[in-house]
Amino acid sequence: MLYDVVRDLEGIGAQVAVDENPARLGFDAFLEVRLDDRTAGFAVEEKRRCPYPGELGHLLNRAIVAPPGAVPLLAAPGVSEGVAQRLIASGWSWADGEGSFDLRASGFRLRQRAVQRRPERPEPTTLPRGPGSWGVIRALIAAPGPTVEVANLRGPGQVTAGRTYQVLRKLSALALVEPAQRGSWRSDKEALLDRYLAEYPGPGGSVTHLYSLDEPLELARRASATAAKVVISADVGADLLVPWRRPDHLVAYSGPGAFLGKLLGATPAHGRHDANITWRVPEDTSIFYLARPVAVEGVQVVVADPVQLIWELGALGGDDRLEAAEKLRQWLLSR
Repeated sequence: MLYDVVRDLEGIGAQVAVDENPARLGFDAFLEVRLDDRTAGFAVEEKRRCPYPGELGHLLNRAIVAPPGAVPLLAAPGVSEGVAQRLIASGWSWADGEGSFDLRASGFRLRQRAVQRRPERPEPTTLPRGPGSWGVIRALIAAPGPTVEVANLRGPGQVTAGRTYQVLRKLSALALVEPAQRGSWRSDKEALLDRYLAEYPGPGGSVTHLYSLDEPLELARRASATAAKVVISADVGADLLVPWRRPDHLVAYSGPGAFLGKLLGATPAHGRHDANITWRVPEDTSIFYLARPVAVEGVQVVVADPVQLIWELGALGGDDRLEAAEKLRQWLLSR
């Protein structure tokens, strides 16, 4: 329900920040909604069905424990006109899962009444795609524990709350994730990883093949010591996390304009077959915000997340790389 409400509000141009901290006086979530130059806070009480009129008394009394300056808001699959009017008269706001809402605070009002119900959507059969999807999925798999908070799936300013919940809802329909405690989700990491590796189309963007006489690890250190933002992937990144084979190829990601070949003193190669450096400028920018630094001889080498490393090892190919990918997979799933 909550992700439907966030999506509907973002659909009219509002910016929504979601806090599902269970310590907020017993409410299910806190929404900060901003439209143009006005901002209002709402303490959300989420219900699986709309309360009957006779049940409203106990609910409305909870307004007295809303956080200071916040308006209590009922979120339910559908809100009847009579219940909506009584909520508003009692100082509450409301929103439903069908695109209707009435949010009111001091100097702030957002109102929309959907004309008809949304048609039932077919259950998804593939992993969600589109902006932010692959990064959310990789963050779920790479999380060091059985559950992960929603805030840790979004990346710093990369994926909206509404989009994150859309991805989670589709993954839930595939039985790959389930809600845990408030604000957290639990995933079937092994099944999700298998689906990801089978369906991920790659990072997109441009690819340049280069050659250097230097060792890939030394190239990675040199690239990381430059001012350019460079993320190191297989073979070097995998070896830094789970040593298994001597790296003989470097895959590096950067933003446009880094001119990695010049930075590394490498020469252009004719193709993958005679290259030992693959330089990618990806469309999938989650590669950057999911990467983490590893100290290598006094240099912070920023390494791609382990899910991306496993995919990259498979893309490079070779029996020894597949063995390395399996070792990395075992390490990842055992964390």
